[in-house]
Amino acid sequence: MVHQSDKLWVRMIRAKYCPLALGDFLFGENKNGSFLSNSICKARDSLKDGFVFRVGNGASSIWYDSWLHVGPLWKMVPFIQIHDTDLRIRDLVAGQQWSLDDIRTDIPQQAKDCILHGRVPKLNASLHDVWVWDINPVGIYTVRSGYDWLKERSEASPINPPHANWSWIWKLKIPENIKLLVWLIAHDSVLTNGLRARRGLTTNGTCSRCCREEETVMHCFRDCGEARNIWHLSGLWSCCSDFASITDPVLWIRMGNSQNSALFFASLWWIWRAKNAMCIDHLKIPIPTVMNSINNLYSLIKNELNPVPAASSPQRWVKWENPPAGFIAVNVDGSCFDNPGPAGFGGLLRDDLGKWLLGFSGHIGISYNLHAEIEAIRNRLEVAWNYGARRVICYSDSLEALRLVGKDPGVYHRMA
Repeated sequence: MVHQSDKLWVRMIRAKYCPLALGDFLFGENKNGSFLSNSICKARDSLKDGFVFRVGNGASSIWYDSWLHVGPLWKMVPFIQIHDTDLRIRDLVAGQQWSLDDIRTDIPQQAKDCILHGRVPKLNASLHDVWVWDINPVGIYTVRSGYDWLKERSEASPINPPHANWSWIWKLKIPENIKLLVWLIAHDSVLTNGLRARRGLTTNGTCSRCCREEETVMHCFRDCGEARNIWHLSGLWSCCSDFASITDPVLWIRMGNSQNSALFFASLWWIWRAKNAMCIDHLKIPIPTVMNSINNLYSLIKNELNPVPAASSPQRWVKWENPPAGFIAVNVDGSCFDNPGPAGFGGLLRDDLGKWLLGFSGHIGISYNLHAEIEAIRNRLEVAWNYGARRVICYSDSLEALRLVGKDPGVYHRMA
């Protein structure tokens, strides 16, 4: 919805639920609506801190466009002085710093702090002002980058819920459909009769197989008589003293995974298959047939759990070599302390005999690794040109920086 607004489904959703500009949508108020609308707002509230406003030509209005995380400024002031109505972002940039001296309207200190503590933009007349996803250098939101960012924030939070990290499920060496089932069990989201009753989809939450107890996740997959028979026949019921007593589904799955992973997940899957056959298709699969299917699946998973080791990549020996006759070699490198953090670059010039000609270094303030690498290339090519070198070979250890030098990075890219 942010960076692919031309797609049909995005246009439909935005026209119905969020017909605002992107900045107004990101920092607008929640309104009661449909389940889809509420879900969009919930996702927006979780992800909006990952977006930043990338100033290009600075043509956005400081009052009416949403370019700050506090929202549009016109909502924060009682009135706007007539001399200030046409102020643009570029009017607040004075060289390498922000300047608010020309603003005659009284704006709240919170808004002033938000402006003065933000990065001072380098105006570029060829770029529009846009909101970008600041978590990856490309500037475009992806599901993976959003998930990884939210996971990192959750793990860093002092109030971290139990089982907050679910990556172990997706790393299991089992078929994808069983991974999904495990994920649903861990989140208590399997559509058992008990869950259906809580959601108002049925009035009876009793297990439809034994007709004795409420069908919870643990009852469905372990405690029901039909499921218990399969666990006994597989030998897993007696493999651990806590197998029948653990009440937390996640701890139970982890315990089963640590005992006999392939057999545990094969049994789990066919208990679910047999349950659905009985309750949906009214077909009772004989226990011997179920056990035979478990054995077949067990063999498949066991082979998956022991993949053939991949061939190791050949070693590459890297060394400095003299440039061709008449050329100057420029070796550059950039780095930063943390990412983002204090960043700088350095390097040297050598002739075709390997003789040292010139060394250089520089500091670029708070930035990213990739920015430091690109700035090192740009700055040092300029130094080489001023030195009088016209035949230059530039060496950098950043493949991404070299790729960006040779192509258009796109309007959303962090380095655009």
